[in-house]
Amino acid sequence: FTDLHFPEKVEQDDPLYEKAYFKVADVDDYEAVKEAIKKTDIDWRRYDLIDNNGNLDTMASNFNDLEKISNTLLIVVTAASFAILFLIFIFWIRSRTNEIGILMSLGIAKGKILLQILSEAFLIGIAAVALSFLFAPAVSNAAADYLAGRQEQQAELQKEMDAGKVATDYQAPELTVKNVETEITPFMLTADAAGVSALIIASTCAAGILIFRKNPKDILSEMS
Repeated sequence: FTDLHFPEKVEQDDPLYEKAYFKVADVDDYEAVKEAIKKTDIDWRRYDLIDNNGNLDTMASNFNDLEKISNTLLIVVTAASFAILFLIFIFWIRSRTNEIGILMSLGIAKGKILLQILSEAFLIGIAAVALSFLFAPAVSNAAADYLAGRQEQQAELQKEMDAGKVATDYQAPELTVKNVETEITPFMLTADAAGVSALIIASTCAAGILIFRKNPKDILSEMS
């Protein structure tokens, strides 16, 4: 049995350490410990300081990208949905031009006619919002699992591309996503209901302006 200085005396060289692991109990102290290690009197030409926290940073970066992708996807889907539903409501109201003309010729006020159409549109909107509330959890979970899986695949590809760039026996721990949790908050539900309501009012009023600016005679003449 010898101490660490025996090889130094026999080989007339400096003693070498193969590797050392440093575990930080408090993540807030991570950077301070890292800087303290760098200041240690060690011949850094012989050693590499492997920052294990980089794996966590990579995973966090992937999920930041995931957030950006999901937000962009949400904006695109919302804009497309609003455009499609807006056109549907306009065509639906324009298909009732004859009915509106007859009601106006009977002396019914334009405001009452518009209020009736809005009431019918809101009934349709309530059904649509109820269905969105019902299917939102399942759809959000499926979308989150898909996007998280894609991010894991990209991280694995990046890991394979980086393999062999640094010559070391260090094996980084595998970081995998065990579960992705999604939450439908009351604010989201409120925003959904408010968005559908705004869509109904905007499309109904836009189509109503095109129709109600005509007098009953012109509308009935178009019928003939």
